[in-house]
Amino acid sequence: MTKWYFSTKGIPALYGLSFHERLRILDRAQMRFTVPEKLFVNLCKLSILIPLFVLLVNLPQNWFNLFWIALLACAFPLIIRPIQLNISVKYLPPTAAKEDNYG
Repeated sequence: MTKWYFSTKGIPALYGLSFHERLRILDRAQMRFTVPEKLFVNLCKLSILIPLFVLLVNLPQNWFNLFWIALLACAFPLIIRPIQLNISVKYLPPTAAKEDNYG
């Protein structure tokens, strides 16, 4: 069973690094995503963004949509970030904490 990461602090390969170093290494790992992985992440993003904009267009008719828009806007990083982190883990160097010259 795979462990799910919800924060960069929980990834063992990134222990001991500053926040900016972790983000830089994760950015480089995300550049190595395969096409199906990029497609999956982007489809997940679209599955949240499309309903958000549909609700936004219908906002003048139904002001209760504002609640759903806020809920979807809050859910976006809570759903997308763990997906990106868990796909990125396999592209991280095993010694990222010791080697700062990843790339």
